[in-house]
Amino acid sequence: MTTGFNILIGGEAFDPASAISGINLKPDVVIQRGEKLQNGSVSSTAFVEWSDWRVGEYDLDMVAEALDFLAAHREDFSLICGSTGIEYRMINFVDHVPGQHGGMFELDRDQIGLLHDLGFEVSIQVSERNDKVEQVGAPNP
Repeated sequence: MTTGFNILIGGEAFDPASAISGINLKPDVVIQRGEKLQNGSVSSTAFVEWSDWRVGEYDLDMVAEALDFLAAHREDFSLICGSTGIEYRMINFVDHVPGQHGGMFELDRDQIGLLHDLGFEVSIQVSERNDKVEQVGAPNP
């Protein structure tokens, strides 16, 4: 099973090329509206994505890793998040290791402030025994 996180910014009228043109941080994935996705569907939005996925157990604190990444690149993310056409800014956490932290993700005040300042939503998906899935927040585009 895969665990980790991704950071997505996009929207129907979002122009990824202009949003990332003046920054140093380059996304892992750039998708244009109408482009075919890996799962065979067609994307209804354009978006940029940064991700860190692991097979099996995520050996680090994925919440801290994701938010440290956002904080380290705050200026670039502020520029991207200020682009026109953005309908969503989200971080998705996926964990399939029930014993790792009991499905609990902790955010401190500074981390919550960072997410608020950048306008991010958070989605947490924890798959536990019998593949029961709990999801909080916005779904993936």
